[in-house]
Amino acid sequence: MNLEVVSKSDLKSNPYLQLSIILLIGFLLRIYLSTVITFENDFKIWQWWGEGLSKVGFSNFYSNSWCDYMPGYLYILRLLTDIQNELPGLSPYILFKLPANLSDLGISILIFIFLKSISSTRIAMISSLAYFFNPAVLSNSTFWGQVDSVHAFPILLAIILGLRKKFVLSGLFAALAFMIKPQSIVLFPIIG
Repeated sequence: MNLEVVSKSDLKSNPYLQLSIILLIGFLLRIYLSTVITFENDFKIWQWWGEGLSKVGFSNFYSNSWCDYMPGYLYILRLLTDIQNELPGLSPYILFKLPANLSDLGISILIFIFLKSISSTRIAMISSLAYFFNPAVLSNSTFWGQVDSVHAFPILLAIILGLRKKFVLSGLFAALAFMIKPQSIVLFPIIG
């Protein structure tokens, strides 16, 4: 296996490598910042719902707990709780904010891929990074721990797939978004 060090000329001439490095550094920064500031009220609710799902299961969860979320994100919370139980030394702040941070990374990549197909690589890269490092997005996912980007990722993917006339896949991702938050219903007429 030949491992070559990336030269400065490779870095300057390869926008994919540049974007990958910047997003990786930004993602690692988000992981670190996840432990710094948290809106504890919502964060404790995520943990409480995950623990409730572990104890009573999905069939009894809604009758035993107050919950205003559809089951889509609850599956993720259950998985995160199981991981937390298996790896108790892992920071819950990193773990429970990971889906939102990963979704922001995915949205940034989708923005780049889609815009590169209709504009220049430079515009696609700037737009992708503008989203990923947007203070509002960073605050919502990394500090506050909200899951709006987990919901936005399948919505954006459904729209892009619909624009590319991949309607079945588009519908599947729209349904997934609906299972996370019912506000996605506004997307159905567009896809239909």
